[in-house]
Amino acid sequence: MTDQELLQIIEKAARNKETTLDLSNNQLTRLPEAIKQLSQLEKLDLRGNQLNIPAEILGSSWDSLGKPSQILTYYFSLETEEKQPLNEAKVLLVGQGTVGKTSLVKRLINNTFDANESKTQGINIEKWDLEVNGQNIRLSRTA
Repeated sequence: MTDQELLQIIEKAARNKETTLDLSNNQLTRLPEAIKQLSQLEKLDLRGNQLNIPAEILGSSWDSLGKPSQILTYYFSLETEEKQPLNEAKVLLVGQGTVGKTSLVKRLINNTFDANESKTQGINIEKWDLEVNGQNIRLSRTA
């Protein structure tokens, strides 16, 4: 569906004071501000589009759709929110016991080595903050 077609549908729904609007499965990637004028909507179906709205907000079926005001509030709050990269990753080291996973991590994080390092019991989770290209990156490491 083109932006122009979507605007025409919204304008028609506003003129006719429609209480339901089914825009499901239309490959929508964004919603125009004009959709906010449809305050009379009781049902709004946006499922099956590419709008980054979780199913918990959209609803999973026609009979269990989310409230249109909550759906639109969520969507437009994402649009106005300042986007920031997460800069976080998780590193999982897996291997046979006593091969040096903990020693490797301690060398990377603290630049230390202990030849008598005891065997790690269970799992060990550590946060590792480092700077890459002037940005702080947080790694959580599990060994």
